[in-house]
Amino acid sequence: MIKRIGSGVVGTRTAEDWYASLTTSEKGTFSNVRSQIYARIIDELNGKPPPVPDEVVHYTTIGGFCGILNSNQMFFSNASTMKDASELRHAQKVAKIAIEEAYSKSPRLRERKFLAYTLQRLEHVGQQEATRSYVACFTAKTDAVSHWSQYSRAGSISSGMAIHFNTKKLKKILSGQGVNIFRCIYAQKEHMEYLTMLLTYGLSEFYRLGKLSDMGPRFFEIGQESLLYALASFLALIKNSSYSADAEWRALYYHTLGSDPKHIEVFATEELLKRRTNIAFGASGLRECITGITVGPCNDRQYSLINRQGAEALLKRKGIDVAVKESMSDYRPGI
Repeated sequence: MIKRIGSGVVGTRTAEDWYASLTTSEKGTFSNVRSQIYARIIDELNGKPPPVPDEVVHYTTIGGFCGILNSNQMFFSNASTMKDASELRHAQKVAKIAIEEAYSKSPRLRERKFLAYTLQRLEHVGQQEATRSYVACFTAKTDAVSHWSQYSRAGSISSGMAIHFNTKKLKKILSGQGVNIFRCIYAQKEHMEYLTMLLTYGLSEFYRLGKLSDMGPRFFEIGQESLLYALASFLALIKNSSYSADAEWRALYYHTLGSDPKHIEVFATEELLKRRTNIAFGASGLRECITGITVGPCNDRQYSLINRQGAEALLKRKGIDVAVKESMSDYRPGI
C-alpha cells in the first residue's frame, strides 16, 4: 500500500490551477520536460513489434468521407467520447496498479516518494488529463463487416466508406503536427506490460533531465507533473479485450496544458456535447497518402454504384488518382 503524502492540496487541485501557479520560466521547463519524456516514450514504442502495417484503413460515414476530401482535414475525437466509455477508466485503473507495483519494488526512498505523488495526482486528475487525448481510428483490416456495421444503422441504405492510406506517408504528414500512430493494446497481460514500460521509460528520462536541471526541489514537482501528463496521453491506446477483433491503430494527438483552446471544437449529437479537433493534411497531403477507396455495402446494388460514381467524381475534382472499388461484404445494418 502506498502511503499518501502531504496535505493533499497539491494532489487534488486541477491541472489548470497547477499550471496557472507556474512562473513563465517554470512553464517553459514543464513544456520542455514533458516533451522530452513524451519523445522518449514514442521512440521506444516505435521500436516495439509489431511494426505499423504498410497500409491502414479509416472507416467513416458518407458525410465523413466528403468532409475529409473537401476540407483536407480529419476530425480527431476526444478519447472520452469513444464507443466504450469504460476504456479510460480501465486504463487509469491499470496505471494505478503499475505505479503501485513499481513502488513496491523500488529500493529508493526518493523514487517511492515520486511514485506516491504521481499516484495521488493520477487519482484526482488522471481521467481529466487522459481526456486531453484526441484520436482518429484506423485498422489494417480491409472490407471488414465488423467495421462496416458501425457506420450503418437500422433503416439505413449504406455502410459508409473506407479510405486507404499509405502508412509511411500518413505518419510523415501527421508527425509534423504532433500526431503519432500506435497499435491499440487489448490483452489484459499486455496492459500491465505496456503501462510498466511507459513508467520505466518515463522515470528514466525524468532522472536524466533531473541531473541536468538547476531547479533543485522545484524540479521534483514539475518533473512528476510532466511524467503524469506523458503517461495520461497514452492511456487512450488501452482498449477492452472485447474489441480485439477491431485490430485498431490509433493516431494520437494530445492537447497539452497551455495550448490554445480555440483548436478544440464542441459539437452536438442527438444526446451529448462532444469535443473534437481538426488535423490538416495540407493541399497535397491527401494526394500523397491516399492509396484507394472502398465503398461500403449497401442494401441495393444501385446505391453502391451511385456512391462509387460520386466518390470517383470527388476524387477527380481533388486531383487524387486512385481506384474506387465496391465492398465484397454483405450489407448488415447496425443497431
